[in-house]
Amino acid sequence: MYEVRWFFEGTLPSEVHAWLNSLRGMPEAQPTRPEVYLRWGEQIGLKISRGNLELKYCPTPGEPFTLAGGWSGSIETWTRSEWQYRPKDQSDPDPVFDQFANNAFAGIRFRTQKNRILLKFDATQEELLPIKPKDIAPEAFLVELGGLTVMDHGTWWFVQFELVGDERTAKDALKKRMAWALGQGWPGGLPLRQADSMGYPRFFERLVGRDLG
Repeated sequence: MYEVRWFFEGTLPSEVHAWLNSLRGMPEAQPTRPEVYLRWGEQIGLKISRGNLELKYCPTPGEPFTLAGGWSGSIETWTRSEWQYRPKDQSDPDPVFDQFANNAFAGIRFRTQKNRILLKFDATQEELLPIKPKDIAPEAFLVELGGLTVMDHGTWWFVQFELVGDERTAKDALKKRMAWALGQGWPGGLPLRQADSMGYPRFFERLVGRDLG
């Protein structure tokens, strides 16, 4: 999958919510997601989430880009694997999560709480067709807004674009779809810069750097 994500400190601005609504999709708020990210490095994402151990790997550095509207960022290519350790419908406390969330043990980790709003489009044709997040399409364009609380590191928000489809053309298709989406009224006072564009592993490395600095 190809992803582009920007992180910003603070709470999600109302004008960004308004921009999302301008895309005329089918926005769907997701359940609050508590997670624990285990620090490994900028190209490895390792977390405990919803009864799973999840590994994401970015084999090459992100590819910088600048769109016609002046928005710049970095496209990253990620592969993902999961190992489930408890039933999905189990609602009692998760002792595995609680142990990994315990900062008293060795190893840097980040306990987070994430609230997301998703939009999904069928991108098979030239014109994007709004679909529900659970619907399947041969090529899909996803837009995600989220609020992120990181224990001991404050409140953040993010915007993410993702394209799933033919790997031979998906990177160019993602840039094309992002240009369309941002052109629908992305707030001019909120610049999207390459310096703020990164995946979760590099975001957490930045937080470590702030702690050391």
